[in-house]
Amino acid sequence: MKDPFEQLLKNVIGNSILRPKRRTVTLDESGKTGTAKIPYGETEISITAKDLEEQFIKQDGKCYWLGYKLNPNDIFEPNNNAAMSCDRLDNDKGYIKGNFVITTRFANLGKRTMATDKFKIFLKRLKSDIRKEIRNDSIERFF
Repeated sequence: MKDPFEQLLKNVIGNSILRPKRRTVTLDESGKTGTAKIPYGETEISITAKDLEEQFIKQDGKCYWLGYKLNPNDIFEPNNNAAMSCDRLDNDKGYIKGNFVITTRFANLGKRTMATDKFKIFLKRLKSDIRKEIRNDSIERFF
């Protein structure tokens, strides 16, 4: 039988290799703003399949961001956005203990490089809108 956490680790390694070779960053040296293309550094990967499984258990089998109950075997189905994914909390650090959570592919792709605090605010607003609540910052408050 296939191990979904071994597959998740393979996905982490494969996705790290597929990252774009160059990225555009904003520079603000000497108070000036500009852009530059710089190569990505190699992403450290020191976690194991066992670390991934332990994090899954710690999260009670739910997506860290959405609270969605994950089915580990969904990872074997191509293009399934409900499948497990490994998300780094701080994208400036690698896949190391203490810097990753288990999410759905959906949440991980949605977050991308958004700062964690901003993503939490986005999710809070999204969940509020799904419940059809009127938020303090809702457009309805302006009319």
